[in-house]
Amino acid sequence: MKKSFLSLAIIAIGLLIGLNACNKGGDNPWDNEHKDYNMTQVLPDEDMPYFDANEFTIEGGLDVNDIDIYPEFQREDRRRDKKDREKRRRCIKRRHGSGFELRILLRKLHLTKEQRVEFRKIIISYRDCIKDIVKDNSEQRKEIMTRSRSVRRDIIKKFRAGDIDRKEAVKLLRELYVKVKKSMDELIDKEALCNCYKRMLHRLYSILTPQQKRIFLQWLKNSKNPCLKDFTIEG
Repeated sequence: MKKSFLSLAIIAIGLLIGLNACNKGGDNPWDNEHKDYNMTQVLPDEDMPYFDANEFTIEGGLDVNDIDIYPEFQREDRRRDKKDREKRRRCIKRRHGSGFELRILLRKLHLTKEQRVEFRKIIISYRDCIKDIVKDNSEQRKEIMTRSRSVRRDIIKKFRAGDIDRKEAVKLLRELYVKVKKSMDELIDKEALCNCYKRMLHRLYSILTPQQKRIFLQWLKNSKNPCLKDFTIEG
């Protein structure tokens, strides 16, 4: 019995050591460059859609009840259930847009606690800037979605009635989604969105140390973001 108890105690100690080692790394948001979830402490997932406002993603199919839109600003204040939040998170992970690009920069900068507090204020201001732009045509987006959902219902109705086969139904749905995406994208003032992003970067740059600024400028030089083409920044 004593031997068995001693063995269990050794195993328990080993597990505690292992867990402490994991937690030591997990508490540091800068430990692993390839784990985006660490960066949610600095740039939360709920803010990521604002970096994708320049391009809508439209999805759907014969086996779902509606057209999925990402980002969908007109419903952003609705209380989201767990399933809805998970769906949104999957959309974010698939896109890897400018929000992920910014997370890469933040990971390299190693912001101090004080800088992270200031950066949250900067992100809130950026988010408000985007909101002001997209809210101008929220009613037009709503009209587009109302019409497109009606067309989608007609397509599925014809498929279920046997008037068209699955291949034709899928083709019509894909054409609809492409059309809806184009219409939604055309409503957004992309230059204004880019200006929000560039102002945010200027403010971030202003709170950095000289060493961090050098890292920032190297990141900017390598950026493929269309918003940042020919964009320069000065101290």
